[in-house]
Amino acid sequence: MERRIKTFPRFMYLNAYAFLLLIIALACAFIPIYSLFSGAWVLQILVVGVPFIGAVKIFASWQYKPRKYNMLMLRNAQHFRPDTFTDFMQAPCGRLLVKIVLKDLGQEHQYKELYKLHKKQFL
Repeated sequence: MERRIKTFPRFMYLNAYAFLLLIIALACAFIPIYSLFSGAWVLQILVVGVPFIGAVKIFASWQYKPRKYNMLMLRNAQHFRPDTFTDFMQAPCGRLLVKIVLKDLGQEHQYKELYKLHKKQFL
């Protein structure tokens, strides 16, 4: 059975972080901090803008996800190669894509091993 990435449930799953950022941005937009001190509108624009821009970037990357999915599927169809997943393990959206690829390859048990490729980054 051929697996496809361009389905509504997979769109929702792969963009879960974008939806989360969008909800955070909308929630912050409705907080009336302008009444706390003057000039708060500048702060509010920043607080709303940062997660909103992040959400837009994730949604905009949807067109590249099927290509990355196909690349991972082709590279790992014959023989499982953990090194092909390294770049994808660095971002939350990439890890979601990895989970889908592993599921379609029947290699879901490999995720624990791949998670070791995740490099923790601190601010």
